[in-house]
Amino acid sequence: LFVGNEDFFFRGREYSPVSTRLDYFGLSHTWEGLEVSLAGSHQAENAATALAVLECLKELWGFPVEEEAVRKGLKSVSWPGRLEIASWQPLVVLDGAHNPYSAQALKTALEEVLPRRKTVLVFGAGQPHLHREMAEILWPMADAVVVTQSRHPRALDPARVSAECSDLARSLLVLPDYRKAFHEALLLAGKDGLVCVTGSLYLVGNIKAELEGARPDHEPLVQLPRRGEEQLPLFAPPPTT
Repeated sequence: LFVGNEDFFFRGREYSPVSTRLDYFGLSHTWEGLEVSLAGSHQAENAATALAVLECLKELWGFPVEEEAVRKGLKSVSWPGRLEIASWQPLVVLDGAHNPYSAQALKTALEEVLPRRKTVLVFGAGQPHLHREMAEILWPMADAVVVTQSRHPRALDPARVSAECSDLARSLLVLPDYRKAFHEALLLAGKDGLVCVTGSLYLVGNIKAELEGARPDHEPLVQLPRRGEEQLPLFAPPPTT
């Protein structure tokens, strides 16, 4: 058994909306200045755990682990629906947090990597998610909450979620159609605000599919901004000026 902060250690160095930098002090290796292309301090912990697994593979079974491969792998990792910035203007963040632990990680990460701005949550939950516990963590940080539901058959009725959690929100709106909920959230946040879709991986998946135009019978939910004649990359930060 190898335990974090007992047998291997990590130190977060820098957090941005699109990456995390860390140092790793492991079972037999020290790798400093690593960059993982995921946002949030919790991703430093996740990266360190993955590196400890790699070390075990090498030490116990001779699996080769080269530093160049470690650095390249962490820098190129992709995890859709986890603090994924789907649009920069308006700022849209997709995060499939669906339990209290991941809700706290989302809250902390938003505070770490994105400057404070008007925040609107698009929130949906499924059974048997601990929606009240998640709402206690996330809803107070938002200026407004729009409760909706995914297309999944186990999605919770947003009216029930609203009734059980209404005391936690500054402003609350219930729109069962997630497309309408997302559009309303954009209006409430305004051009300089933040819309965060969370509470359910299925809801995040539905919104993500719409944003990427995966459903040919609908126009995309958000037309991403253009700079000159070229459209900004979907998952790239805005160009510096």
